[in-house]
Amino acid sequence: MYHKQSISWKGAMAAMLLVSGWMSCTKVPAEMDYLSEKANFNRDNFDPVMGRTMIYQGIFNSDQSTRPLLFTLTNFRHAADSSAAPELGTLVKVKEWKEAYTGKENSLQEIYDKQQEAEHPVLDIRKNSGEIIFWQFSDTNLIKPQPGAGYLFDIKVENNGNSRVFKNNTLNLFRPRAYSPSDNIDAVSGWQKYKSDGSPVVINPTNTSGVTMDNKLITDTSVAVYFHKKGNGNSLSFKFYDKDSTVINPLMFNKTRWDSLYFYNSRVQGDCKIGFNLRVTETGVTYDVPYPYPAVGAAQGERVKLVFNYNRLAFGNRRVTEGFTFEFAIFEPGDWEIIFKYRHQTPKFEND
Repeated sequence: MYHKQSISWKGAMAAMLLVSGWMSCTKVPAEMDYLSEKANFNRDNFDPVMGRTMIYQGIFNSDQSTRPLLFTLTNFRHAADSSAAPELGTLVKVKEWKEAYTGKENSLQEIYDKQQEAEHPVLDIRKNSGEIIFWQFSDTNLIKPQPGAGYLFDIKVENNGNSRVFKNNTLNLFRPRAYSPSDNIDAVSGWQKYKSDGSPVVINPTNTSGVTMDNKLITDTSVAVYFHKKGNGNSLSFKFYDKDSTVINPLMFNKTRWDSLYFYNSRVQGDCKIGFNLRVTETGVTYDVPYPYPAVGAAQGERVKLVFNYNRLAFGNRRVTEGFTFEFAIFEPGDWEIIFKYRHQTPKFEND
């Protein structure tokens, strides 16, 4: 009896060893990554302005899919006839940040030292986040903006063992506009806009206050703003003119501290220096500045907000503050002038 049990026990052990050996030589399939059926992009149409690096952030919802995910752009084609559009893969040289911009830099060189040159296709995607990027590119002979039919492309999303393709995303481009606000330029044609009476549309500042020599109120529409590119450097000048096109000395805006101007940038969550190497003359104020301007976030809506104010004594010995506010961005490098012209009135700087 004992002998039979011993044999039975030995047989069971042999069987267990045989199964163990088989399992040790056989790979158990790894669990496949999960790619949710509900994972999606929150937009499938993209309409960047050429000449600006535009980044579409936070556009993919992974719905708890297994990460890392790999994103790839595929199948570039013309919307008009579905023919291939390899021009969207054109490599362009761009500047990327290798160190964070803070706005506290003390020279253009200090900013440039925080950047590096890289090559990217014009239409690009960040491979692990799914952010779509249209890199700064202005050649409208190669890539056609509106009113052309635009482009189509697909986005492939994959992880280890699973993939999905989001098809027929649209790309409709606007012509380059070197600055903002650009209310005076038609976004499709790129030409000057005109009112119904035939007069050109002009840009105006905001929060304009003050009076003329005959004590008439000055309003926002009393001041026109003009952007003028005069060279290919990295400077920005502010100039002021009265209704007769006579230069106004910038020092007349006596509450504007030209030597210590800052503007707030929400991207860096702090104040940024307006520029470097200040030059003040009787005809204008000039700074060296980085382009695009502001250096971070211009194409995503960040603007340089400046207040040009002055104090004077009004009737009753009241001290009043007058002037105007202007918010802007410039995307194309150059030696730019922003000209403020009092169109039909000349402001009163003198005391009453």
